[in-house]
Amino acid sequence: MEAIENAAFISIGQACGFAGLAVFCMVFGLMFDPVLAARAGGLTSFSVAATLNLCTFRSHPSLQTNQGLVDPTQGGSPTGEHRTKDHR
Repeated sequence: MEAIENAAFISIGQACGFAGLAVFCMVFGLMFDPVLAARAGGLTSFSVAATLNLCTFRSHPSLQTNQGLVDPTQGGSPTGEHRTKDHR
């Protein structure tokens, strides 16, 4: 379980890092107009945060928390199908 959590942490970290790099490159490219750069950077950062929040709210309820991973009786799918499948 710890290996999966580490892989997820690295994956999400890379995604956030690349999103931050994209915002930085855009702001750096617009440095000739500081007001435009600040507005564009703020709007882009806000849109990235809004997209991540939308994806969180649209995810399956068992994926919104790690409680289903820690305690199988809490969270997860109501039928328990996530515990019965053979994932080899």
